[in-house]
Amino acid sequence: MTGPGRPSETIKTTEGFRRQRIREGLRVTVTAVARRLGILPSRVSRWEHGIHAPRGDMGEKWDAVLADLTHEKRDTTARIKAELIDPETPAVAMARIRSALGVSALSMSRIMGIDHTTLWRWETGRYIPENIDAWRAALLVVCLGIRRTAIRHGGVQ
Repeated sequence: MTGPGRPSETIKTTEGFRRQRIREGLRVTVTAVARRLGILPSRVSRWEHGIHAPRGDMGEKWDAVLADLTHEKRDTTARIKAELIDPETPAVAMARIRSALGVSALSMSRIMGIDHTTLWRWETGRYIPENIDAWRAALLVVCLGIRRTAIRHGGVQ
């Protein structure tokens, strides 16, 4: 006989509630979890509310499904962040390289023939350079120590 306050009922409720919080935190429906488990959504709902407990290895399968969903969510979130707010966009990566070379943003903007605020906007990701190849070429110029005037006159000093 089971009832509220009995050890088996408390464990069922605690485990079901823990899994429900995980599922809701992932913003996944009961139906999605049930579909992956190959059962009806009402069964998952009864497990979450402590009305019934999963039998056999279904508790382990339920945990595995939640773990898979957690990993999928992390991977998806990471991919979206990388696409939308990529900290290593070409301009940001080149800013890191520029900084590592010890070239100031002001010097770099002069080499490129652009305003230093434009360079700052590119490097912070506020704007995307229209011609990233020109940006790379300017960085190469800095790396090789070639002066801009030498490029204009067709020679390397």
